Amino acid sequence: MYNPIYLAILVPIIWAFADFLSKILINWCGSKQAVLLVQISATLFTVVLVLFIKPPFPELSSTFLISIISSSVLSALAWIFFFKGLEGRLSITEPIAYTWPLTTIVLSLTFYGERLSILDLLGIFIALAGLVTLSLPKEGRLEGDVKFGLLTMICWGVGTFLLKPAILCGGPCYTVLFSRFIQLGLIAPFVLISSRETRTFRFSLKVGLLALVIGAANGGPFMLYTWVVSKLGAALPAAISSVSPAIVVLLSYFFLKERLTRKQIGGVVGAMAGLILLSV
Repeated sequence: MYNPIYLAILVPIIWAFADFLSKILINWCGSKQAVLLVQISATLFTVVLVLFIKPPFPELSSTFLISIISSSVLSALAWIFFFKGLEGRLSITEPIAYTWPLTTIVLSLTFYGERLSILDLLGIFIALAGLVTLSLPKEGRLEGDVKFGLLTMICWGVGTFLLKPAILCGGPCYTVLFSRFIQLGLIAPFVLISSRETRTFRFSLKVGLLALVIGAANGGPFMLYTWVVSKLGAALPAAISSVSPAIVVLLSYFFLKERLTRKQIGGVVGAMAGLILLSV
């Protein structure tokens, strides 16, 4: 029988590669230009998906509008904070930012009344324990840009929690589409006004192609993620998404030559073990 969890597992895998490529893009053009290019690309990719799927247009109720606007504002802030944090070490910043499922799970279980099985709760506990281990400081010192990682965690966690009513009212496709346009409408003015480098930025083919790939790897899985939320609730998909940093840490080790601590290795093992339990 078809299980939405299998598609939910695909989301953090693609997101991990997108975040890894985002680090490269940031090295080429800076965090502000990178986040703007990625948001433009993700928005265009989402438009193409919606035109291809042709879902029925949703009723724009007050619940839908409040949910989508509040969630999108927090998501826009999260993207700005996250890309700023990625100017540091990818293997440190990402695990801290990806503790956002803790916020989403607690809020969903408290306010949405979602219920999970004992096996699901065990898998969530093991996966999140691995995630927290990944974000622990080395030798008592906080490495990486912890401030931006924590800000990202709060904004993504609350924003994802607030998105569920919009998904249930308007469906995954138009929820993602409206969210993308709102986020782009907030991020673009911020980048253009605050970044002096924008005036001297020279667009190149390799930057554009990489931004397109990252945008597609963000936009497609985000729509898939919202569909999974409509089927499984907000808590379980959030927990599954928490394994993304484990994949990023491995990519950073093999391709960016960033060193792994014993805590990070233990965190990777825990995150993967929790994912296996959630997929049973």
